[in-house]
Amino acid sequence: MKFFVFLFPIMVILIILGAVVLLFRMMLAGASTYIKTPTQKNVNATVIGKRKQDMMRSSGAYTNYFVLFDLGQNDRLEFPVSKHLYKKCNPGDTGKLSYKGSIFLSFALDRELPPPPPKKETYILNGEVVEK
Repeated sequence: MKFFVFLFPIMVILIILGAVVLLFRMMLAGASTYIKTPTQKNVNATVIGKRKQDMMRSSGAYTNYFVLFDLGQNDRLEFPVSKHLYKKCNPGDTGKLSYKGSIFLSFALDRELPPPPPKKETYILNGEVVEK
């Protein structure tokens, strides 16, 4: 029993020391991953295609949206994008693509969106509905 009383504190100290060393190594590995992260690139790109992928999980159905970009010189990249950007982009659209490694950041279209239609004013004049 005296041996166990002597050995128990040493084992606790070794376990704590091992956890600290493991945590330190994990922090260093995370830092090296951060250092190796590619830099952000902003390039001119053309949308050459888009696709959607319907998925079914136990939590329900959902859809992933993808856009394929041509960067010129036979460089092509496909990124998962939001439903909003998927609907906004059409093959042939050009713009500025921003990405970091395999992570999509943004795509700003070169084309201007058409102006919204003018608002019609509706009012009642002498009991009649008038639109202007």
